[in-house]
Amino acid sequence: MEGTVNLTKGSIGGQLFRLSLPLIASYFMQMFYSLTDIAWLGHYSNEAVAAVGTCGIITWIVESLSMLTNTGAEVTVGQSVGVSNSDDAKKYIANNVTIATVISLFCTVMVFVLSKQIVNLFLLETDIASLSNRFLRIVSLAFPFYFISTAFVGSFNGAGNTRVPMYIFGGGFALNMLLDPLFIYGFNMGSDGAAVATLLSKLIVCLTFIYVVKIRKVLFNGLKIFTRIDRKKAGIIFRIGTSVALLNAVYAFVNMLLGRIASANGGYIALLSFTTGSKLESLTWYTALGLSAALCAFVAQNYAAGEHKRMASAYKRSMLVAIVVGMVGTIGFIFFGRELFFLFVPDRDACMSGAEYLRISGYSQILMMVEIISQGVFYGFGRTLPPAVISVTFNVLRIPLALFLASTSLGVLGIWWAIAATSIVKGLILLVWTIVILFKTANRNEC
Repeated sequence: MEGTVNLTKGSIGGQLFRLSLPLIASYFMQMFYSLTDIAWLGHYSNEAVAAVGTCGIITWIVESLSMLTNTGAEVTVGQSVGVSNSDDAKKYIANNVTIATVISLFCTVMVFVLSKQIVNLFLLETDIASLSNRFLRIVSLAFPFYFISTAFVGSFNGAGNTRVPMYIFGGGFALNMLLDPLFIYGFNMGSDGAAVATLLSKLIVCLTFIYVVKIRKVLFNGLKIFTRIDRKKAGIIFRIGTSVALLNAVYAFVNMLLGRIASANGGYIALLSFTTGSKLESLTWYTALGLSAALCAFVAQNYAAGEHKRMASAYKRSMLVAIVVGMVGTIGFIFFGRELFFLFVPDRDACMSGAEYLRISGYSQILMMVEIISQGVFYGFGRTLPPAVISVTFNVLRIPLALFLASTSLGVLGIWWAIAATSIVKGLILLVWTIVILFKTANRNEC
Protein backbone atom coordinates (compact mmCIF):
# COMPACT_ATOMS: atom_id res chain seq x y z
CA MET A 1 0.00 0.00 0.00
CA GLU A 2 1.28 3.45 -0.97
CA GLY A 3 2.85 5.55 1.76
CA THR A 4 2.95 2.70 4.31
CA VAL A 5 5.64 0.51 5.88
CA ASN A 6 5.02 -3.20 6.55
CA LEU A 7 6.08 -3.84 10.16
CA THR A 8 5.09 -7.52 10.22
CA LYS A 9 8.30 -8.70 8.56
CA GLY A 10 11.99 -7.80 8.74
CA SER A 11 14.38 -6.79 11.50
CA ILE A 12 12.52 -5.90 14.69
CA GLY A 13 15.31 -3.73 16.08
CA GLY A 14 15.83 -1.94 12.79
CA GLN A 15 12.14 -1.24 12.33
CA LEU A 16 11.72 0.05 15.87
CA PHE A 17 14.74 2.30 15.42
CA ARG A 18 13.45 3.73 12.13
CA LEU A 19 9.99 4.20 13.64
CA SER A 20 10.96 5.66 17.00
CA LEU A 21 13.76 8.04 16.04
CA PRO A 22 11.56 10.38 13.95
CA LEU A 23 8.82 10.13 16.60
CA ILE A 24 11.18 11.09 19.40
CA ALA A 25 12.49 13.97 17.29
CA SER A 26 8.91 15.12 16.61
CA TYR A 27 8.00 15.03 20.29
CA PHE A 28 11.14 16.95 21.18
CA MET A 29 10.34 19.62 18.65
CA GLN A 30 6.84 19.96 20.14
CA MET A 31 8.44 20.28 23.57
CA PHE A 32 10.83 22.94 22.32
CA TYR A 33 7.87 25.00 21.12
CA SER A 34 7.10 25.85 24.75
CA LEU A 35 10.71 25.74 25.97
CA THR A 36 11.63 28.29 23.29
CA ASP A 37 8.92 30.58 24.66
CA ILE A 38 10.26 30.15 28.19
CA ALA A 39 13.88 30.63 27.12
CA TRP A 40 13.10 33.97 25.45
CA LEU A 41 10.65 35.12 28.11
CA GLY A 42 13.04 34.10 30.90
CA HIS A 43 15.15 37.11 29.91
CA TYR A 44 12.06 39.28 29.58
CA SER A 45 10.44 38.82 33.02
CA ASN A 46 9.67 36.09 35.58
CA GLU A 47 6.03 37.20 35.52
CA ALA A 48 5.81 36.46 31.78
CA VAL A 49 7.32 33.00 32.33
CA ALA A 50 4.83 32.28 35.12
CA ALA A 51 1.96 33.44 32.90
CA VAL A 52 3.00 31.21 29.99
CA GLY A 53 3.70 28.28 32.33
CA THR A 54 0.22 28.60 33.81
CA CYS A 55 -1.39 28.64 30.37
CA GLY A 56 0.76 25.68 29.42
CA ILE A 57 -1.08 23.57 31.97
CA ILE A 58 -4.46 24.78 30.68
CA THR A 59 -3.66 24.19 27.02
CA TRP A 60 -2.24 20.82 28.00
CA ILE A 61 -5.65 19.82 29.37
CA VAL A 62 -7.43 20.87 26.19
CA GLU A 63 -4.86 19.47 23.78
CA SER A 64 -4.95 16.16 25.68
CA LEU A 65 -8.34 15.61 24.09
CA SER A 66 -6.60 15.42 20.72
CA MET A 67 -5.22 12.06 21.88
CA LEU A 68 -8.67 10.62 21.16
CA THR A 69 -8.15 10.88 17.41
CA ASN A 70 -4.35 10.59 17.58
CA THR A 71 -4.49 7.17 19.24
CA GLY A 72 -7.67 6.29 17.36
CA ALA A 73 -5.81 6.86 14.09
CA GLU A 74 -2.66 5.02 15.20
CA VAL A 75 -4.56 1.87 16.11
CA THR A 76 -7.27 1.80 13.42
CA VAL A 77 -4.91 2.72 10.57
CA GLY A 78 -2.20 0.40 11.94
CA GLN A 79 -4.52 -2.58 12.18
CA SER A 80 -5.99 -1.83 8.74
CA VAL A 81 -2.49 -1.74 7.24
CA GLY A 82 -1.65 -4.96 9.12
CA VAL A 83 -4.37 -6.81 7.18
CA SER A 84 -3.67 -4.85 3.93
CA ASN A 85 -7.04 -3.04 3.89
CA SER A 86 -6.24 0.40 2.41
CA ASP A 87 -9.91 1.35 1.92
CA ASP A 88 -10.61 1.02 5.63
CA ALA A 89 -7.40 2.88 6.46
CA LYS A 90 -8.44 5.86 4.30
CA LYS A 91 -11.92 5.95 5.82
CA TYR A 92 -10.50 5.85 9.34
CA ILE A 93 -8.13 8.74 8.55
CA ALA A 94 -10.96 10.92 7.22
CA ASN A 95 -13.18 10.13 10.21
CA ASN A 96 -10.39 10.86 12.69
CA VAL A 97 -9.57 14.23 11.10
CA THR A 98 -13.25 15.24 10.97
CA ILE A 99 -13.88 14.28 14.59
CA ALA A 100 -10.72 16.15 15.63
CA THR A 101 -11.96 19.29 13.86
CA VAL A 102 -15.37 19.23 15.56
CA ILE A 103 -13.91 18.71 19.04
CA SER A 104 -11.25 21.40 18.59
CA LEU A 105 -13.72 24.08 17.45
CA PHE A 106 -15.84 23.43 20.54
CA CYS A 107 -12.73 23.71 22.75
CA THR A 108 -11.67 26.98 21.12
CA VAL A 109 -15.03 28.62 21.79
CA MET A 110 -15.21 27.41 25.39
CA VAL A 111 -11.65 28.42 26.36
CA PHE A 112 -11.82 31.80 24.61
CA VAL A 113 -15.08 32.71 26.36
CA LEU A 114 -14.12 31.35 29.81
CA SER A 115 -10.39 32.21 29.81
CA LYS A 116 -10.60 34.69 32.69
CA GLN A 117 -12.47 32.27 34.96
CA ILE A 118 -10.05 29.46 34.12
CA VAL A 119 -6.96 31.55 34.89
CA ASN A 120 -8.46 32.70 38.21
CA LEU A 121 -8.32 29.09 39.44
CA PHE A 122 -4.57 29.53 39.96
CA LEU A 123 -4.89 32.39 42.48
CA LEU A 124 -2.26 34.42 40.63
CA GLU A 125 -1.24 38.01 41.24
CA THR A 126 -3.32 40.47 39.21
CA ASP A 127 -0.62 41.35 36.67
CA ILE A 128 0.30 37.71 36.01
CA ALA A 129 -3.37 36.73 35.73
CA SER A 130 -3.89 39.47 33.13
CA LEU A 131 -0.93 38.23 31.07
CA SER A 132 -2.18 34.63 31.33
CA ASN A 133 -5.68 35.59 30.21
CA ARG A 134 -4.45 37.32 27.06
CA PHE A 135 -1.98 34.53 26.25
CA LEU A 136 -4.65 31.83 26.67
CA ARG A 137 -7.13 33.58 24.39
CA ILE A 138 -4.61 33.90 21.57
CA VAL A 139 -3.34 30.32 21.90
CA SER A 140 -6.90 28.92 22.00
CA LEU A 141 -7.28 30.00 18.37
CA ALA A 142 -4.61 27.43 17.47
CA PHE A 143 -6.54 24.44 18.88
CA PRO A 144 -8.11 23.40 15.52
CA PHE A 145 -4.70 23.45 13.81
CA TYR A 146 -3.14 21.38 16.60
CA PHE A 147 -5.98 18.81 16.71
CA ILE A 148 -6.01 18.28 12.96
CA SER A 149 -2.21 17.93 12.91
CA THR A 150 -2.20 15.31 15.68
CA ALA A 151 -4.87 13.28 13.85
CA PHE A 152 -2.59 13.24 10.80
CA VAL A 153 0.38 12.29 12.98
CA GLY A 154 -1.53 9.28 14.32
CA SER A 155 -2.43 8.28 10.76
CA PHE A 156 1.19 8.45 9.60
CA ASN A 157 2.36 6.56 12.69
CA GLY A 158 -0.16 3.77 12.18
CA ALA A 159 0.98 3.47 8.56
CA GLY A 160 4.57 3.06 9.78
CA ASN A 161 5.64 6.34 8.14
CA THR A 162 7.00 8.51 10.95
CA ARG A 163 9.47 10.61 8.97
CA VAL A 164 6.95 12.95 7.33
CA PRO A 165 5.58 14.31 10.65
CA MET A 166 9.16 14.81 11.84
CA TYR A 167 10.00 16.97 8.82
CA ILE A 168 6.82 19.00 9.18
CA PHE A 169 7.27 19.58 12.92
CA GLY A 170 10.90 20.49 12.24
CA GLY A 171 9.77 23.25 9.92
CA GLY A 172 7.21 24.46 12.45
CA PHE A 173 9.79 24.51 15.22
CA ALA A 174 12.26 26.47 13.10
CA LEU A 175 9.53 28.98 12.26
CA ASN A 176 8.60 29.35 15.94
CA MET A 177 12.25 29.98 16.84
CA LEU A 178 12.36 32.81 14.30
CA LEU A 179 9.02 34.33 15.25
CA ASP A 180 9.49 34.26 19.04
CA PRO A 181 12.23 36.93 19.32
CA LEU A 182 10.57 38.95 16.58
CA PHE A 183 7.23 39.23 18.38
CA ILE A 184 8.51 39.14 21.99
CA TYR A 185 11.31 41.71 21.59
CA GLY A 186 11.06 43.16 18.07
CA PHE A 187 7.42 44.17 18.51
CA ASN A 188 7.80 44.37 22.32
CA MET A 189 4.73 42.16 22.82
CA GLY A 190 6.18 39.98 25.62
CA SER A 191 4.06 36.93 26.40
CA ASP A 192 1.42 38.04 23.86
CA GLY A 193 4.14 37.85 21.20
CA ALA A 194 5.00 34.29 22.23
CA ALA A 195 1.32 33.36 21.85
CA VAL A 196 1.11 34.89 18.36
CA ALA A 197 4.30 33.06 17.32
CA THR A 198 2.82 29.76 18.55
CA LEU A 199 -0.46 30.40 16.73
CA LEU A 200 1.24 31.15 13.41
CA SER A 201 3.60 28.16 13.71
CA LYS A 202 0.77 25.70 14.37
CA LEU A 203 -1.24 27.14 11.50
CA ILE A 204 1.65 26.55 9.07
CA VAL A 205 2.20 23.00 10.41
CA CYS A 206 -1.47 22.15 9.87
CA LEU A 207 -1.53 23.59 6.35
CA THR A 208 1.62 21.64 5.52
CA PHE A 209 0.02 18.36 6.64
CA ILE A 210 -3.01 19.08 4.45
CA TYR A 211 -0.73 19.89 1.51
CA VAL A 212 1.39 16.72 1.72
CA VAL A 213 -1.66 14.49 2.24
CA LYS A 214 -4.06 16.04 -0.25
CA ILE A 215 -1.81 17.54 -2.94
CA ARG A 216 1.37 15.46 -2.72
CA LYS A 217 -0.58 12.26 -1.85
CA VAL A 218 2.22 11.07 0.42
CA LEU A 219 0.01 8.74 2.47
CA PHE A 220 -2.77 7.24 0.29
CA ASN A 221 -4.11 8.06 -3.16
CA GLY A 222 -7.70 9.31 -3.21
CA LEU A 223 -7.68 10.17 0.50
CA LYS A 224 -10.45 12.48 1.73
CA ILE A 225 -9.46 14.81 4.55
CA PHE A 226 -12.98 15.55 5.77
CA THR A 227 -16.00 13.29 5.50
CA ARG A 228 -19.45 12.65 6.84
CA ILE A 229 -18.80 10.80 10.08
CA ASP A 230 -19.37 7.05 9.86
CA ARG A 231 -21.14 6.01 13.07
CA LYS A 232 -19.62 2.53 13.18
CA LYS A 233 -16.07 3.74 12.58
CA ALA A 234 -16.55 6.69 14.91
CA GLY A 235 -17.70 4.24 17.58
CA ILE A 236 -14.47 2.24 17.19
CA ILE A 237 -12.38 5.42 17.27
CA PHE A 238 -14.09 6.64 20.45
CA ARG A 239 -13.79 3.21 22.09
CA ILE A 240 -10.06 3.17 21.45
CA GLY A 241 -9.23 6.84 21.93
CA THR A 242 -11.52 8.03 24.74
CA SER A 243 -9.57 6.27 27.51
CA VAL A 244 -6.29 7.77 26.27
CA ALA A 245 -7.78 11.24 25.94
CA LEU A 246 -9.28 11.07 29.43
CA LEU A 247 -6.01 9.70 30.83
CA ASN A 248 -4.08 12.67 29.44
CA ALA A 249 -6.79 15.19 30.31
CA VAL A 250 -6.98 13.98 33.92
CA TYR A 251 -3.19 14.02 34.12
CA ALA A 252 -3.14 17.60 32.90
CA PHE A 253 -6.05 18.61 35.17
CA VAL A 254 -4.31 17.07 38.18
CA ASN A 255 -1.19 19.04 37.25
CA MET A 256 -3.29 22.18 37.15
CA LEU A 257 -4.52 21.48 40.69
CA LEU A 258 -0.98 20.66 41.81
CA GLY A 259 0.09 23.98 40.32
CA ARG A 260 -2.54 25.72 42.40
CA ILE A 261 -1.38 23.87 45.54
CA ALA A 262 2.22 24.82 44.75
CA SER A 263 1.23 28.45 44.22
CA ALA A 264 -0.71 28.51 47.49
CA ASN A 265 2.24 27.08 49.43
CA GLY A 266 5.20 28.76 47.73
CA GLY A 267 3.93 31.62 45.59
CA TYR A 268 4.75 32.14 41.93
CA ILE A 269 8.33 30.84 42.41
CA ALA A 270 6.94 27.41 43.37
CA LEU A 271 4.53 27.54 40.43
CA LEU A 272 7.39 28.55 38.14
CA SER A 273 9.48 25.64 39.44
CA PHE A 274 6.66 23.21 38.79
CA THR A 275 5.70 24.38 35.29
CA THR A 276 9.24 24.89 34.00
CA GLY A 277 10.56 21.80 35.82
CA SER A 278 7.80 19.72 34.20
CA LYS A 279 8.86 20.94 30.79
CA LEU A 280 12.49 20.02 31.50
CA GLU A 281 11.31 16.62 32.69
CA SER A 282 9.82 16.24 29.23
CA LEU A 283 13.33 15.44 28.02
CA THR A 284 12.78 11.89 29.26
CA TRP A 285 8.99 11.93 29.06
CA TYR A 286 8.88 12.72 25.34
CA THR A 287 11.55 10.12 24.62
CA ALA A 288 9.27 7.57 26.26
CA LEU A 289 6.27 8.83 24.29
CA GLY A 290 8.19 8.44 21.03
CA LEU A 291 9.18 4.88 21.90
CA SER A 292 5.63 4.13 23.04
CA ALA A 293 4.05 5.48 19.84
CA ALA A 294 6.46 3.41 17.75
CA LEU A 295 5.65 0.33 19.82
CA CYS A 296 1.92 1.03 19.42
CA ALA A 297 2.20 1.11 15.62
CA PHE A 298 4.39 -2.00 15.62
CA VAL A 299 2.05 -3.96 17.92
CA ALA A 300 -1.07 -2.82 16.02
CA GLN A 301 0.18 -4.18 12.70
CA ASN A 302 1.65 -7.39 14.13
CA TYR A 303 -1.35 -8.10 16.36
CA ALA A 304 -3.70 -7.80 13.38
CA ALA A 305 -1.38 -10.05 11.36
CA GLY A 306 -1.08 -12.63 14.18
CA GLU A 307 2.67 -12.11 14.64
CA HIS A 308 2.59 -12.27 18.44
CA LYS A 309 6.19 -13.28 19.13
CA ARG A 310 7.42 -10.16 17.34
CA MET A 311 5.42 -8.03 19.78
CA ALA A 312 7.11 -9.52 22.85
CA SER A 313 10.54 -9.08 21.31
CA ALA A 314 9.77 -5.45 20.42
CA TYR A 315 8.65 -4.76 24.00
CA LYS A 316 11.92 -6.13 25.43
CA ARG A 317 14.02 -4.02 23.08
CA SER A 318 12.00 -0.88 23.76
CA MET A 319 12.21 -1.46 27.51
CA LEU A 320 16.00 -1.74 27.40
CA VAL A 321 16.26 1.64 25.68
CA ALA A 322 13.77 3.13 28.14
CA ILE A 323 15.79 2.00 31.15
CA VAL A 324 19.01 3.46 29.73
CA VAL A 325 17.36 6.80 28.98
CA GLY A 326 15.69 6.80 32.40
CA MET A 327 19.06 6.31 34.08
CA VAL A 328 20.51 9.24 32.15
CA GLY A 329 17.54 11.36 33.23
CA THR A 330 17.95 10.29 36.85
CA ILE A 331 21.63 11.26 36.91
CA GLY A 332 21.05 14.52 35.06
CA PHE A 333 18.14 15.73 37.20
CA ILE A 334 19.63 14.71 40.55
CA PHE A 335 23.12 16.08 40.02
CA PHE A 336 22.70 18.81 37.39
CA GLY A 337 19.18 20.10 37.98
CA ARG A 338 20.26 23.62 38.92
CA GLU A 339 22.39 24.02 35.78
CA LEU A 340 19.55 22.75 33.58
CA PHE A 341 17.04 25.11 35.14
CA PHE A 342 19.42 28.06 34.81
CA LEU A 343 19.51 27.59 31.02
CA PHE A 344 15.89 28.70 30.83
CA VAL A 345 15.28 30.82 33.93
CA PRO A 346 18.44 32.68 35.04
CA ASP A 347 17.05 33.72 38.42
CA ARG A 348 18.78 32.53 41.63
CA ASP A 349 15.65 31.84 43.70
CA ALA A 350 13.89 30.14 40.81
CA CYS A 351 16.95 27.98 40.08
CA MET A 352 17.26 26.82 43.69
CA SER A 353 13.57 25.90 43.84
CA GLY A 354 13.55 24.33 40.36
CA ALA A 355 16.63 22.22 41.16
CA GLU A 356 14.76 20.67 44.11
CA TYR A 357 11.86 19.75 41.85
CA LEU A 358 14.19 18.09 39.33
CA ARG A 359 16.17 16.28 42.04
CA ILE A 360 13.07 14.62 43.48
CA SER A 361 11.54 13.82 40.08
CA GLY A 362 14.86 12.22 39.11
CA TYR A 363 14.20 9.27 41.39
CA SER A 364 11.13 8.25 39.38
CA GLN A 365 12.48 8.62 35.85
CA ILE A 366 13.12 4.95 35.06
CA LEU A 367 9.70 3.72 36.17
CA MET A 368 8.00 6.69 34.53
CA MET A 369 9.61 5.54 31.27
CA VAL A 370 8.51 1.94 31.95
CA GLU A 371 4.90 3.05 32.44
CA ILE A 372 4.72 4.97 29.16
CA ILE A 373 6.44 2.23 27.12
CA SER A 374 4.03 -0.36 28.52
CA GLN A 375 1.07 1.77 27.51
CA GLY A 376 2.17 1.40 23.88
CA VAL A 377 1.59 -2.37 24.01
CA PHE A 378 -1.96 -1.98 25.32
CA TYR A 379 -2.72 0.73 22.76
CA GLY A 380 -1.51 -1.49 19.91
CA PHE A 381 -3.94 -4.18 21.05
CA GLY A 382 -6.72 -1.59 21.09
CA ARG A 383 -7.06 -2.14 24.86
CA THR A 384 -6.62 1.42 26.06
CA LEU A 385 -8.75 1.16 29.21
CA PRO A 386 -6.40 -0.82 31.56
CA PRO A 387 -3.47 1.66 31.47
CA ALA A 388 -5.95 4.54 31.71
CA VAL A 389 -7.45 3.09 34.92
CA ILE A 390 -4.00 2.75 36.51
CA SER A 391 -2.84 6.18 35.44
CA VAL A 392 -6.02 8.04 36.40
CA THR A 393 -6.25 6.33 39.79
CA PHE A 394 -2.75 7.22 40.92
CA ASN A 395 -2.73 10.65 39.29
CA VAL A 396 -5.87 11.59 41.21
CA LEU A 397 -4.29 10.24 44.40
CA ARG A 398 -1.55 12.84 43.97
CA ILE A 399 -3.93 15.58 45.10
CA PRO A 400 -4.70 14.35 48.67
CA LEU A 401 -1.13 13.08 49.03
CA ALA A 402 0.30 16.45 47.96
CA LEU A 403 -2.04 18.33 50.31
CA PHE A 404 -1.02 16.10 53.20
CA LEU A 405 2.73 16.23 52.57
CA ALA A 406 2.66 19.98 51.89
CA SER A 407 1.13 20.48 55.35
CA THR A 408 4.13 18.76 56.99
CA SER A 409 7.64 20.09 57.45
CA LEU A 410 8.33 19.18 53.80
CA GLY A 411 6.24 22.08 52.56
CA VAL A 412 6.40 22.50 48.78
CA LEU A 413 8.84 19.58 48.54
CA GLY A 414 6.01 17.32 49.69
CA ILE A 415 4.16 18.09 46.45
CA TRP A 416 7.16 16.98 44.41
CA TRP A 417 7.47 13.77 46.47
CA ALA A 418 3.77 13.00 45.89
CA ILE A 419 4.36 13.16 42.13
CA ALA A 420 7.51 11.00 42.22
CA ALA A 421 6.04 8.31 44.50
CA THR A 422 2.91 7.78 42.42
CA SER A 423 4.99 7.59 39.21
CA ILE A 424 7.05 4.78 40.73
CA VAL A 425 3.95 2.79 41.73
CA LYS A 426 2.29 3.22 38.32
CA GLY A 427 5.40 1.98 36.53
CA LEU A 428 5.68 -1.14 38.66
CA ILE A 429 2.02 -2.13 38.25
CA LEU A 430 1.91 -1.60 34.49
CA LEU A 431 5.20 -3.44 33.96
CA VAL A 432 3.84 -6.59 35.62
CA TRP A 433 0.48 -6.33 33.82
CA THR A 434 2.11 -5.93 30.39
CA ILE A 435 4.36 -8.95 30.87
CA VAL A 436 1.33 -11.07 31.85
CA ILE A 437 -0.68 -9.88 28.82
CA LEU A 438 2.14 -10.59 26.37
CA PHE A 439 2.72 -14.05 27.90
CA LYS A 440 -0.97 -14.96 27.60
CA THR A 441 -1.15 -13.68 24.02
CA ALA A 442 1.93 -15.68 22.97
CA ASN A 443 0.57 -18.89 24.56
CA ARG A 444 -2.82 -18.39 22.91
CA ASN A 445 -1.09 -18.07 19.56
CA GLU A 446 0.85 -21.31 20.10
CA CYS A 447 -2.32 -23.16 20.95
